[in-house]
Amino acid sequence: MPCGKSGHLPVGFHLVGAPLSEAKLLAAGRLFEAAHGFAHQQAAL
Repeated sequence: MPCGKSGHLPVGFHLVGAPLSEAKLLAAGRLFEAAHGFAHQQAAL
């Protein structure tokens, strides 16, 4: 999951949860992206 940049390189992190907790992990990722503005960013090509 994207969480920022270091210089010109993207930085990310992994979400890890208990077995069958995918819905909680996806919800947490969605909230993080919305709160930090990553949901609407696109990579410069």
